[in-house]
Amino acid sequence: MKPEGDLAAVLRSALRSDQAELSEQSLGLIGQWQVADLHDEVAALVDDNQSVGAIRLAAVRALGLLGGDDTKRLAKLIANESAELKLAALESLSRLSMSTAADHGARLLVGGEDVAGILAPFLNREGGGKALMAALAKRKLEAAPLAKLQSLGSSKMELMNFLSQTAGIENTVPAYSAEFVAALAKESTKGNTVNGRQTFQAAGCAVCHKTGPATNNGIPFIGPELDTIGNTLSTERIIEEVLWPGRHVKEGFSLIQVTTKLGEIHQGYEQRSRSKDIFLRPLSRVETIRIPHDQVREQTQVGSAMMPGLTAGLKRGQLRDLICFLAQQGHN
Repeated sequence: MKPEGDLAAVLRSALRSDQAELSEQSLGLIGQWQVADLHDEVAALVDDNQSVGAIRLAAVRALGLLGGDDTKRLAKLIANESAELKLAALESLSRLSMSTAADHGARLLVGGEDVAGILAPFLNREGGGKALMAALAKRKLEAAPLAKLQSLGSSKMELMNFLSQTAGIENTVPAYSAEFVAALAKESTKGNTVNGRQTFQAAGCAVCHKTGPATNNGIPFIGPELDTIGNTLSTERIIEEVLWPGRHVKEGFSLIQVTTKLGEIHQGYEQRSRSKDIFLRPLSRVETIRIPHDQVREQTQVGSAMMPGLTAGLKRGQLRDLICFLAQQGHN
């Protein structure tokens, strides 16, 4: 819904207000309603490095929604500004030119900057994963951010496979076999739980699953808690959960993906509601978001947030010890 009549004038007045909070709120509405008439005012705030930090940040975010020719302006921010402004500019740039944003995102990843913030624009927009892969293919990525991609709960398997190859990991999963499961279960009885705990940490499992007194800074863990998994599941079932997470998805942990008419992608756990709108708790976030039903283009069931192949880099002994460690949870 866009403003009608003189509402744009009201927003312009609020934008020029001495009240920082009012100006910040007006910028949010300008972007949301795509009030193109106020583009120049928004761009001026973006260019003014003396403006209040929160206002300038809101202006950067609004600029990406206005659809103007601002790729150079945003690219300049990515190169020279603070981390928060840099990531906001990258997000806005991805709305205007995904390929340009991917080039800058790849450069930031190679430079070792905030992985989660850099990946987010490409995971949350259509075509983002492919654009980022194309940009990364031109550069040498020393350390593939696989654990961080896992912690974000992305289901972009192409990007996951690309980063796995970059890290020298063959991201393949053995075909399900009851004989394989039985053999590994038998081996795990002679596993080393200390080594298994180390593998649990090194493989990135601790990023998504809680064991013991671990906390996640108030943010819900992506996957189920594993404190008592050894009491609730057989060793064979634990193996299936680890190697083929899509075979059995625990109730409440089935990931859904919602694509909006604007091409934005949201993934998370759906919260029950009688409303036609979709209430979604995105992964690695506390708050629930509301997606109006008239903005939804497509809704799909992804299944488990745990991508297959996360254990592909483990040797047989490491896998044995990991299963041993998990099977002992709840026994001590």
